[in-house]
Amino acid sequence: FFFFLTDPKCLVCFDPPPVLPSPTRVLTGKFVVFTAYMWGHYGHSTHDSLPWLAYIKEMTSHDPSIKYLLLDYRRAKDIIWTLDPHFAAHRVVWIKLNEVSEI
Repeated sequence: FFFFLTDPKCLVCFDPPPVLPSPTRVLTGKFVVFTAYMWGHYGHSTHDSLPWLAYIKEMTSHDPSIKYLLLDYRRAKDIIWTLDPHFAAHRVVWIKLNEVSEI
């Protein structure tokens, strides 16, 4: 089964893809973008997401200039600030929901 489309449309919803707004900020440097299923839900954040974040953090520990883009969600943010305040303050860039940043 093939789709032949004459205009650009999303194959999932068959609507044109949304136009992103202009970035609200421009970031420079090296970044890890981390997103997870149900980020901010206490249970999923602690037993599903934090182990992956800890693994990625360990894999990039050789380069302290690498920053992490994380969704600014209160519960997840509170957990990360509690466990590693230095990491949260110096290596995390908190991105608000629906914020567009350019790297």
